[in-house]
Amino acid sequence: MPASTRLLATAVETTPGTWASPSWATGAFPVMNLRISPFQSTPLRREVDLPYAGSRPSAPSQIHRGIAFDWELAGSGTANTPVAWQSFLRAAMFGAGVPGGSAVTYPLTSAGDGAALSVIAAMGPFAHESRMARGTITFSFIEKQLPRASFDGLALLRTAGVIQAPVDLTGLALPSPPAPVEVNVENTLIRLDAFTLGVREAVITLNMKTQLYSTTGERSIVFGKDQDGDRRNARFRVVFELPDLGSKNYASSITAGTLLAFTIVHGTAAGNIIEIGTPSAQIESFTIEDVDNRTMATMEGVLVPTGAAGNNELSLVTK
Repeated sequence: MPASTRLLATAVETTPGTWASPSWATGAFPVMNLRISPFQSTPLRREVDLPYAGSRPSAPSQIHRGIAFDWELAGSGTANTPVAWQSFLRAAMFGAGVPGGSAVTYPLTSAGDGAALSVIAAMGPFAHESRMARGTITFSFIEKQLPRASFDGLALLRTAGVIQAPVDLTGLALPSPPAPVEVNVENTLIRLDAFTLGVREAVITLNMKTQLYSTTGERSIVFGKDQDGDRRNARFRVVFELPDLGSKNYASSITAGTLLAFTIVHGTAAGNIIEIGTPSAQIESFTIEDVDNRTMATMEGVLVPTGAAGNNELSLVTK
């Protein structure tokens, strides 16, 4: 197999951390820019005093690996059928897709650290087998480009070997979703506070707080907590042509910290529509610049969960 070959197969683990035997026949999905850091650890330095100069030996501790990749955003081809890439969502605290009517909803969850993935990453003739993969996802809609999503996470090695197995692609079958469509005026509708924007770039990231956790009883990939948020700190960035102030003025919303509805609807054909939105985007920064003799604004901010139940700062629906 050529060294340039990059393939990925995943399976949602019934018990996080227990190998779920991904299959090339049912779990493969075409990705881009697959990157594996096969071996990451914290060296334990032996601080012994020796009668000669030179480095002191060390032993690896907290062994894990990094996994990152991109994929094209497209539907399943059928409005009420979950997308083939929903397994990636499960590794970022989404629940399983819920079909209803002519759409599928992928709910956020706050149950523990959510699900995790077993992953086989084929890199040329070698396979890297990982378990308990979890990470963050970023959705990017950039004008004149195809929409894509990115996964960036950590995982545990399935076994002690850094490269676990030669690649065996027996039964390989790749899904055949519809082709993604360009982000443009015909295919993409982006609204902030009920006003349609002329957007150059819109990005939403879950900003999951992925980290390695270990005790003498376990080693796990989990999501942490800090002053910005608990397990996730979803954020957005949008670059758009600033509208005439008589049409829309965001000034008071910015200074008051008002929560605004923000929605991205991409695609027009049933089975290939992706809708990402929030009822509670809070603008935290705002800059303007001249581009092509137009006043372009860049807004960045946070998506805030609301209500007693939460898990509503981001909605993802395919239609």
